[in-house]
Amino acid sequence: MIGRVVAGRYRLEARAGEGGMGVVYYGRQVQLDRPVAIKMIRAGALASQGEVLRFYAEADTEHKVKSLL
Repeated sequence: MIGRVVAGRYRLEARAGEGGMGVVYYGRQVQLDRPVAIKMIRAGALASQGEVLRFYAEADTEHKVKSLL
């Protein structure tokens, strides 16, 4: 996975950690050349409905926090 560009925008640079829902990578937003963290949930049937909902809730919370800064 390292070196792969996901969603046409983010290059995975190194694995940062792993949790119950998936894997977090250090990455880079290609077009802006800025560092990012990329959380990838387990694929398909490996992720429960609850995990998918929690993943989206975390993303929404992150967006709300960033909008306050």
